[in-house]
Amino acid sequence: LSGFTRCFSQLHNNKGILSVDGLVYGYNHDPSKNIFQKGKQFLLEGTLDKVSINLYEGGKLIYNTHTNSKGEFQLKMNLGKVYKIELSKEGYAKSILLIDVNSVPPEITANGIEFSGMELTLNSFLSKDTSKLNLPFGKLYYNDKTKSMEFQRGEAKSKKGILSRSEDTNTHVSLMKRAVLKNK
Repeated sequence: LSGFTRCFSQLHNNKGILSVDGLVYGYNHDPSKNIFQKGKQFLLEGTLDKVSINLYEGGKLIYNTHTNSKGEFQLKMNLGKVYKIELSKEGYAKSILLIDVNSVPPEITANGIEFSGMELTLNSFLSKDTSKLNLPFGKLYYNDKTKSMEFQRGEAKSKKGILSRSEDTNTHVSLMKRAVLKNK
């Protein structure tokens, strides 16, 4: 991925732009099985090619791209807006991430922001529970206090008042937290 990242550092005009690059992985996990049950818990399938990545602003589709043969992608977004990124591929559950760069101050906007090494995942286990299908797993946003991009997990929905164990080991969330730490 080093050649892929170098491509971004050679850009001369990132003014007003958030540049994001990363990878999309496939995995299989049935969240209804807990750690103590026998059977496969989490099976990483590797990077995914031809993942459709839709970029929405204000509910309107503004850009579509796909991952390349190595599972890599690149996105550029104007600062000062809120976006929804929707990843999908046949045979996988859809994944949604919000990106909020609405409150980036002018001194940062002048140079733009580069967020490198984002890792996103798609689960090939298709659950019969569709209640979370259109809910974002979290939000990547600019934090003015830390002067950096931060991640906030999506609202954990509870089942009968008790948080499900799968909320604690959410793959999307842990990968995004790791990417944020790498970009500080």
